[in-house]
Amino acid sequence: MTEQTSAMAATSSDRVRRLREGLVWAAGRPGAAPDLHEAELPPFLEALDAHRLDGRFLRRCAAEPDAFPAEFTAAVAERFAGVQAGVRSQSEVAASVSARLSRDTGHPPIVLKGSTLWQITGDPYTMRRSGDIDFVGADPEATVEAVTAEDYRRHGPVDILDEYAELRSEAGRIIEVHSYYEIPRLPAERDRRRYSPAANPGGWRQELRLSGHRWEYAHLDRHRARTADPPALVLRPEAAIFVNAAHMFGDYVRTPFVWPKGTIKLDEVATVCDLADHSAFDRGLFLRLLHELDGHDVIAFVRALALDLLGRDPLPGLPDTGSDWRLRERAFPVDLWWDGVDGYLVDLGWHPEQLLIRDEQVSAETVLYGLHVNALDATAPDRELRFSALDGSAAAVEHAVFRTEKGAAFSVAGTVVRHPWGLSIEVALPPAPTGCMSAISLNFGDYRYEGFYTPEDDDYRWDDYSLFNPDANGADSGAFRRAGRDTFSFTLPWDALGVSKDAAAAALPLLLGVRHQRLRWGPMRAGAVIPLRISV
Repeated sequence: MTEQTSAMAATSSDRVRRLREGLVWAAGRPGAAPDLHEAELPPFLEALDAHRLDGRFLRRCAAEPDAFPAEFTAAVAERFAGVQAGVRSQSEVAASVSARLSRDTGHPPIVLKGSTLWQITGDPYTMRRSGDIDFVGADPEATVEAVTAEDYRRHGPVDILDEYAELRSEAGRIIEVHSYYEIPRLPAERDRRRYSPAANPGGWRQELRLSGHRWEYAHLDRHRARTADPPALVLRPEAAIFVNAAHMFGDYVRTPFVWPKGTIKLDEVATVCDLADHSAFDRGLFLRLLHELDGHDVIAFVRALALDLLGRDPLPGLPDTGSDWRLRERAFPVDLWWDGVDGYLVDLGWHPEQLLIRDEQVSAETVLYGLHVNALDATAPDRELRFSALDGSAAAVEHAVFRTEKGAAFSVAGTVVRHPWGLSIEVALPPAPTGCMSAISLNFGDYRYEGFYTPEDDDYRWDDYSLFNPDANGADSGAFRRAGRDTFSFTLPWDALGVSKDAAAAALPLLLGVRHQRLRWGPMRAGAVIPLRISV
């Protein structure tokens, strides 16, 4: 761990430290079982589920039967029985869809993540809870038709980036059909000052952004491993490592505010270790894929996680392919616009323990880490607090991260009003040019909202991505063209902000993101992220 990581770990409560120790023990880190207090067992039970570790925990307890109370182990075993039933049911659906597509098109889908390790190894302890099945199909629409034959129905918009469609059953089970699988790639820039908030106060024009390799069906199809029981189609260990590493890195890079628990699922780190240890793992094939996919960054990332959390390197001795400096320095930035689309890469430090369970004492300052933050005082009730950015006015906030194409003018103006019931927020930006949409992100951490407004169609879609009580917390939003500017409005009750109605005062962290983006989820034309701390 770095000195910065160690300093942060020292601020964690003993309770959180013991819970983290329990998680890495369950995932296979060598050492004695942690001595959890009785009151810590219920949150540990929740944390095991968040990290998909029930099976691994039970396997470890089978080897060390006195590690935990029998009643606790029995509770995990009871829940794991339900996990196993769910995995077998999902595998039956996947096998049926594969059989249908094999018969009708000759191209069965690829099944990603989920039950891959179980189907490769046959070890029931590797089964993990999964909320969905992920398919990549040769023909995404034909794959959707095969899934609908299993009594699933389309849900939500179609064909957004790699996610071609989401389908749901009446029982609430989810299947996602992908048109390709993205392997993220960081810029080659090695000067860490280019990623550093400390080195870039004020208006920071950040040109560094994510890119990626589209791993399409035809290439994936060359790396499938057939399994007979259950009859599903998954990837070989080498390819499955890249899928898991890319998924973890995607979760990390799109989460500048870490979750209370499980930002990264520890089972996925352990799965990469198991896949690399498997007797069928072909190191030569892995190295060829590393080059073909340009997957150096995601592999460096998962190696850093495994070293710092599990005490081992799953892929030692790899040749230096240009990303080893990231592994040595733990140089893994995050994207301030949390959907990972053409955003702003910023290095907020390396804090792997926070990815397991977040510290208990969380303030706006600790959540925002090293970002330069603009303070807004909205404590006065029913008073309109105005702010602006990038408009050159004396009243503009000082700090913003932004990017514009040549000739694209961009500025932000907004208001915040504190009411007895919560906040109303209004944000205006220049009108989106033809062929573009205006977009907004309100990221309060555990409570997150995003909206997309297409003026030429007068179409507005907004989503509640909050971790707690989404779509049922009273939040509402609208968008419209007013006085020549695209304007977003949000009404956010205290429940939609995670603020207790009885709290005397609170400071809310907010990453306010706005952008003009080309239609069909194309590149950004202009945009900004403004870090705020709102006192209410």
